Amino acid sequence: MFRGIAEQILGHVASGRVQTVFGSDVSQLQDLVLGGLRERDDVPSVVSITWDEAPGLKNELEAVVEAMAEAARSIWPRWYSSPIERFAHIDQPLPDLAEIVSHARRQSLPFSEAWTKRVWERCKKKKLPISRKIVAAEQVRQLALAIDPHRLFLVVTVLGAATKTGRLQTLARALEWMAGQASAPLVFLAPAAWKDRSELDAVTFGALDADVLDEISLAIPEERPIEQTSIVTNPSADESGVVLTPSLPDKAEAASLRPDLVAGSVASIPNLVLVAAETGVVVEPIFGKPHPKSQVENHLAEYLAADEELRPLFRWNHPMQVLGPLCSVDLLWEEGHLVIELDGPSHWKQLQYNKDRKRDYVLLLEGYTTVRITNETVISDVYVVLEQIRNVVHHLQAKGIVKTHGTESPSSVGAVAHAHG
Repeated sequence: MFRGIAEQILGHVASGRVQTVFGSDVSQLQDLVLGGLRERDDVPSVVSITWDEAPGLKNELEAVVEAMAEAARSIWPRWYSSPIERFAHIDQPLPDLAEIVSHARRQSLPFSEAWTKRVWERCKKKKLPISRKIVAAEQVRQLALAIDPHRLFLVVTVLGAATKTGRLQTLARALEWMAGQASAPLVFLAPAAWKDRSELDAVTFGALDADVLDEISLAIPEERPIEQTSIVTNPSADESGVVLTPSLPDKAEAASLRPDLVAGSVASIPNLVLVAAETGVVVEPIFGKPHPKSQVENHLAEYLAADEELRPLFRWNHPMQVLGPLCSVDLLWEEGHLVIELDGPSHWKQLQYNKDRKRDYVLLLEGYTTVRITNETVISDVYVVLEQIRNVVHHLQAKGIVKTHGTESPSSVGAVAHAHG
């Protein structure tokens, strides 16, 4: 049975160990791995750490502690909880220190109450939750517990191959130490140019080469082009209220928009990624807000927040239980049963394309309309996107497809539409 890159990588991970993966396009590899983790049934908390290049560490453990502290601060004060628990309380008042300590005690966690009290006050002052009175190893253990005491995953990515002498050996030691102290699986995503670097020997036993893994081609097969469609909402539409009108560009138009696909150049496809991975630390899954590393989501969120009509309707990155444990959709208008998905280059690959169609099908059966909009459209003309969303909202309101007091109109029928600029 075919398995994609993410499935193959995650099949090799072990708690407390570093699984190194080399790739020629590390940013895209990171997208695949994080995407695979989002779809796991056990819904882990994932600390994703991204560096432009191998960091220069005065103290080889300092950057690790600070990265874990940044991750813990990003979800404070909802500590010692799983993603499911954090989402369940997303609309409830923030807990205080006594509640959090009590929550940790009920789980019989090996946490330090003294550490929690010290760093809690630092978080209130918007400082990193680091206590200088505790050794680095214990610091990482306590931070890992605070982030997720049951299912924590670490993903460390270095985007660039350029590095100074001595940094790789230091980095390898730090990663090995980090995985062990956090008692969590750690996936290290590194440039292909580092495959033969002896300085990384400590973390390259059983390393994988993403470029030779059995993954479907990044190119869209010519015999099965992904259809583009536009939204048409008119009285002659089918019972779903949305007409799917094929709108494939001709070769001249396609060449101006996607010259790489016309030429069939697989190697040039990574250059089409609108936004490369950004450096920093992020804890996933993200609920209730745009993903901090997605410029496309944040760009649309800025304009959506300024729209008085649409702003109160939509919620970002909202889990949909019908898709699996906490699988989320980019934008949800719950009362109108409307899902908006923003699709970047990773959604053009056949494997992801098939997964998207499966998601759309499940949502259709649950009565949800799914509208897919490309990242390019959001970037190039966000006002067109807002009007497309507004038109669908008005259409669903006119059709009576709006949930009321936990129910919905008998005429509610889900549909799948695809939007493009």
